[in-house]
Amino acid sequence: MILDVTSLTPAEAAAFFKLGELDAPQLREIALAWLDQGFDARDLAVLASEPDPIMSDVGPMFERVLRNLGAASPPMEDARRTAEAIMLRDIIGDQRQTSGKVWQFLEMFYYAHFSPEFEDRYAPMIGLFYSAEEAAGANVSTLEQQMREEASRLLSTHERASS
Repeated sequence: MILDVTSLTPAEAAAFFKLGELDAPQLREIALAWLDQGFDARDLAVLASEPDPIMSDVGPMFERVLRNLGAASPPMEDARRTAEAIMLRDIIGDQRQTSGKVWQFLEMFYYAHFSPEFEDRYAPMIGLFYSAEEAAGANVSTLEQQMREEASRLLSTHERASS
């Protein structure tokens, strides 16, 4: 994942975890970051010290850590909305790896968790992504700027629907 998982709050991490988008090494990275940030939860230090994390071991431990930090597992739709907003903000706010971040976003929300409503919502982003994949030089920069603008439009639509 291109997104910096160590910057996630417990509630945000719970959303990505619910969607199955975090792997065992990422759970360890998050635990290390949270210890550095002063979080204190049962099993957090144990999770952070796992030398070779395996999901069957660290997954349940991470769930306990989340509960101890007050970030219970969200309903699937809430998890999707939270993760979607985080990834859109990341696309908008960081001009590095725009195409990679957009691909990751589409892979997570369009391809992996497809629903008919997504087709219309994400069609412009899909078109821009594939145009950028085929473009060269300055055209790529222009298309990446358009992807960031489309991400901004999607985020504002998302925020209006959430309020």
